[in-house]
Amino acid sequence: MTPGRGTHVVAGRLALARALSRVPAALLPLVVAAIFGASRETDTFFLVYAGVLFASGAFGFLETAVVPFVPGTMPSAARERFAGVVLGRLLLVLLPLAVALAAGALVWRMEAAAPAATGNEGWRHLVVLAGLPVLSGAGALLTGYLNAGERYLASALAAALKGLTALALGVVFSSALGLVAFSVGILCGEVVGFAWLFATSRLPIASLYRPGARGDLRPFWMLAGSMFGAAVANSSRGFVDRLIASTLGPGAVSILEYAERVFHMTVALVGAPIATVHLSRWASAFHGGSPVSVTGLGTAVRRARPLPLGVGLAMLVAMTMAVFSPPAAGWLDRTLGADRGLFQLALVMYLAGAVPYLLGLVASQAILVLRDARFVLAATVALALANVPLDLAGVFVLGLPGIALASSILSAASWLASEGRLRWHVRQSGHLGHNGGESPRQMPR
Repeated sequence: MTPGRGTHVVAGRLALARALSRVPAALLPLVVAAIFGASRETDTFFLVYAGVLFASGAFGFLETAVVPFVPGTMPSAARERFAGVVLGRLLLVLLPLAVALAAGALVWRMEAAAPAATGNEGWRHLVVLAGLPVLSGAGALLTGYLNAGERYLASALAAALKGLTALALGVVFSSALGLVAFSVGILCGEVVGFAWLFATSRLPIASLYRPGARGDLRPFWMLAGSMFGAAVANSSRGFVDRLIASTLGPGAVSILEYAERVFHMTVALVGAPIATVHLSRWASAFHGGSPVSVTGLGTAVRRARPLPLGVGLAMLVAMTMAVFSPPAAGWLDRTLGADRGLFQLALVMYLAGAVPYLLGLVASQAILVLRDARFVLAATVALALANVPLDLAGVFVLGLPGIALASSILSAASWLASEGRLRWHVRQSGHLGHNGGESPRQMPR
């Protein structure tokens, strides 16, 4: 840990670094919109991309799951050994998934009738993006390892390299390859990002395989198994949203993608850095040599609420005013035409969930520090099941923007569930008498 620096100060610097590093990736769907508009072809691209992200995003939990097991207070040799062995096992799991996706793309190609004539190029996107689960899953693990040691800038730069590569290759080769150029760019970006993360992590190659390390990994795999199920359920929500949107006519999936991407770009500017810094510092404090109490962790969460609350409200007001401003409306008219109103309303519905989304990020970090993966799994599966009826109800009432409103409602439910579970842990620690009182050690601020 870096002593003497407040969490908000470090998070602010990380927010600036992440904001700059993630701009290229955030601009990608907008560049696609500027070049190709909203059509069946862009719908196919975003549907395939969402499907692959569903597979690769299921392993994104590793970025946070690994942090409680390699806190900054652990000796560096032990941290390297643990992360290296987990990475080696992970690659063995993910490589067959990539092969299966590539094989599925070839089957799709053989089954498609005259794909070039019908504009059905989805199989091309899938065969190119098949390697994404391997690269993004391994990259997530390395990102968590770096964040646990508070090496935040290294992981932020990886996002910049990925986004710049994807955007540059997509734009340069779009005239020759069409939308497939952006799939190629995304894959190459992941390769570059993973290479950077592995180099900066400085993990010894020999650490990727240690036969005697199984016993040391068992607690992590128990946590990871539960979080994997939760990640699958959570990833399915985005895919289901787009499947339901695809029934609303050509261009609907693209409009939803554009609105959701702008929303996540906005909330991630502050939310992700705050969550990242809190997780690494709370994990080091809670699992350190003189750990703080569960009650102390609950107090730290309460102290952390004002910033996401204020930022969420500010984002809701500022972004709503911006998206309806004459310059933005004029650009949207030229880009999306008659679909401009749908995009604006969908974005506002997403922004309505900014406050609970950010508050939920903070509360969920405490749940991860406590390694309460069972709750994470149960809550996420329940939200995924509720997503379908909420989406359908939202479409019935508001049309396409109703899907965005359903997402905001689920964000509020997730935040309230996490807060309730944390309070339960505090009560249980007091009843059992295990580390229930206030520790003389203070949580980092």
